[in-house]
Amino acid sequence: MIFGAAALAFTLASLLQTVERSGAVPPAEFAPAAVVFRAALPLAVLAVLLLVLDLALALRRRAPRIALRLAAGLVILASVWFPGLLPLGILIGVIIVLGTETGPPLRLPAPARWSRLLATWGLAVLALVPAVFLLVGLEWLLRGRGFVARGLVAEDLVVPYLGAAAGYAASAVLKCALSLLRVLALSSLALLLLRRLRPTFAGPLATWLVGLIIVQEQVRILLMSLRDEVAQLDLEPHLGALAILAFLFGQPLVRNMITRCHDLADLPRALALIPGGSAPRRGLLINTLVLIGFLPLLYPGVEDYRERFFDCVALFAMLFSTSLLARLGLPRLARLWPLALLVLLAGLIAFFSLGRRPDLRLIAYEYSRFGGFGASAPWDRWVATSAGIGFAAPATVNPWAAAPDADSGRPSGSAARPPILLFLWDAARPDRMSLHGYDRRTTPALERLAASSAVFDLARSTATATTLGVRNMLSGRYNSRFMLATDHPPFLVSALAARGYDDFFVTVTDNDFNGISDESFLRGWDSAAARPAFHFETYPNRDHIKPDAEKIADLLDHLDRRLRERGDLDRLFAYVHLTGTHTPWRNDQPVVDYGSSALDRYDGEMRKLDALLDRVLRWLEERGQLDDCVVMVTADHGTGLGEHGRLAGFLPYEEQLRIPLLLHVPGGSASRIEAPVANIDIAPTLLALAGTAMPGDGRSLLPLLAGGSLPPRPLVAFCAFQDSYAVFDPEGRFKLHHHRGRGYEALFDLGNDPRERENLVQAEPARAAELRAYLENFLWQGRARYGNPFHYRAWRPAGR
Repeated sequence: MIFGAAALAFTLASLLQTVERSGAVPPAEFAPAAVVFRAALPLAVLAVLLLVLDLALALRRRAPRIALRLAAGLVILASVWFPGLLPLGILIGVIIVLGTETGPPLRLPAPARWSRLLATWGLAVLALVPAVFLLVGLEWLLRGRGFVARGLVAEDLVVPYLGAAAGYAASAVLKCALSLLRVLALSSLALLLLRRLRPTFAGPLATWLVGLIIVQEQVRILLMSLRDEVAQLDLEPHLGALAILAFLFGQPLVRNMITRCHDLADLPRALALIPGGSAPRRGLLINTLVLIGFLPLLYPGVEDYRERFFDCVALFAMLFSTSLLARLGLPRLARLWPLALLVLLAGLIAFFSLGRRPDLRLIAYEYSRFGGFGASAPWDRWVATSAGIGFAAPATVNPWAAAPDADSGRPSGSAARPPILLFLWDAARPDRMSLHGYDRRTTPALERLAASSAVFDLARSTATATTLGVRNMLSGRYNSRFMLATDHPPFLVSALAARGYDDFFVTVTDNDFNGISDESFLRGWDSAAARPAFHFETYPNRDHIKPDAEKIADLLDHLDRRLRERGDLDRLFAYVHLTGTHTPWRNDQPVVDYGSSALDRYDGEMRKLDALLDRVLRWLEERGQLDDCVVMVTADHGTGLGEHGRLAGFLPYEEQLRIPLLLHVPGGSASRIEAPVANIDIAPTLLALAGTAMPGDGRSLLPLLAGGSLPPRPLVAFCAFQDSYAVFDPEGRFKLHHHRGRGYEALFDLGNDPRERENLVQAEPARAAELRAYLENFLWQGRARYGNPFHYRAWRPAGR
């Protein structure tokens, strides 16, 4: 197995390098990634050494097919430059390894009577019922009651949800059963056909074919969670290589399984031997320990990509655990099968009745991992009542079809081109700022700047993460959620350059996937020669690395140099993206130490950003430049601090969408503006102050600064990582959460329920329908621009 170990080490090294280069998994979003990525080089070195050792041992014992072994090793090494060769090289090596191994003849299982076959297979499926229902019930007892106590799940919904949960458990049973029966049926068919061959051929072929069937099912389960990522990051060769290696290393277990299978009716019991070899109880223990080890993956403290793995981990665990239970307790289960069948049928009735309610589906997906697992079954679309809008021409009339005020995007008419300093505090929440009434004095510098600035008390982002929030903010347009897109609209810098701005100081990351790299800012010109000079300060796209102090120092150095060379800061644009308030919150070297809890550390990071802003303000004041500058402080999105059961988070609740927005303009005065505004209005506003404009979905806020008003408008916010939206009515009072990907909804009256606790989607269907109709028209109109339902996949709408 030396070749197998070498191939596995090389595959893992190549996989880690591919993922790290993509930038799609920042280490802080999955904490072990920083350590794991560093293992790529040692794994590659180990792989080369093992390949050399395998070849040397083969030469020493004069093994056959030496040339093919050498070719397999060279093909694997060549995959460094041609990744598609990796599975081919490993396949060649595996065929050589398996072709040289010999063992005792393998007796294939005999056919079984249909009655016995159906009975044993049926009992194996019914063994899923107590296991799955027990898991769903335990999860609710351990976690669900806490959500009720905190008001996240209304008390009057508990009984209906428990009924729906029984339905989701029954759905999960069928989901696992289909996977189990698929393996059993294909394996039985293969074994029946191979019985016609001579035993010397039939035995090895049976082990190979059954092993391939099991591995294929494992790959199918894995792709349930990661299909888009595998395709978009070009990981198909690595997945293929891992599948071949799983096939190789699993051969002894598969052989043992077939040996212990007397006839095809024994297949479910034999399959239970896969995890633990010849000891079912040991297998059950191993499976349980693996499931416990995956708990941090299944229930992460911070909402991130780990929860995407839940479906495949849960299916693996339930599939093998229940087959093990079937082996251990089949005689007892045989006596209880009518009860198990009755429970399953009752659960299915609940699934197709209560499972239709969008408020109960929301609880299943957002507050119950196993509930969401059952609700996301293939037949889910039969009960989802509101999935699929925006993919075809709307059948409903847009209730707010009027276009935005055409005059609101006009430039100010001023000939001045003032310096513009745009500070973005990543994931900063206004309700944690003393500027907005928070009892801790976290933002004294902002308060001082507010004495001569406009403060918008009801500003929202149109996206829940940096991926999309920055694109929308700097372009003034709704953009696609596709993370790896490179064709999003140009940022406001191109319009500023056309207006005569010639100095651009921009902090960026070292990749383009969040829309904040140098490539993002350089779009909008026909050629490099036409672009003005950009001064980029590039920093790693790693959440745990927070060089905010360095960014401010670089900014002040640049401003100082500009002022000395030209005598003023006119025609300068600076964009400074500070990340202190983005998870993880550590508050290292604190300005103020508020405590050790997550919320305390968040407040400490906020205070540090405020202190850095204070440095810039004092520099400008000491040189008499502040009164001539446009200074804006805002955020790309908010963050969850436990309001809906999660830290950080992606779903479009208010804690994730509300952002600070402060605007200081030359000659301005203090004002508080309560009108609802959005981050897509930032680019039009800054361009208007510079005396120019560009097409977009936002509008200039200058009329509000002058004491006027803007016509009401509906607003849409995107969940950056899921096919989910929030749509606000023109007055900004009623808000509909619509999860198109999962088919559930929530309606909130923000005037009476700002914490979004009481879901009115059942109580006010007409209002929900009105907001849904607007969203349907919005998504259809933007299907070629921002209607992509996927985060990791390019998408072309039908008919275009």
